[in-house]
Amino acid sequence: VKVSETEFKITMRTTLKAGKYRFEVKDDGKIPHDLAIKGGKKTELIQPGGEATLEVDLKPGKYEFYCTVPGHETAGMKIDVTVS
Repeated sequence: VKVSETEFKITMRTTLKAGKYRFEVKDDGKIPHDLAIKGGKKTELIQPGGEATLEVDLKPGKYEFYCTVPGHETAGMKIDVTVS
């Protein structure tokens, strides 16, 4: 699943089927970001222009993906994903 992060937005698909996923995260912004799942795994800090991957096995439910860099989540770097 392709993911783009910029100041201060995460762009990706918001509906997925349950299963194993590899999120390919690109920092298309001008400052470092990461991608985390509330209560779960996260990527390392991604430098501008850089990429990272996040591999997870998602069960049905609702997930919040967000950036853990202080202040970024409250600035809008979060997205809800529904897994069926």
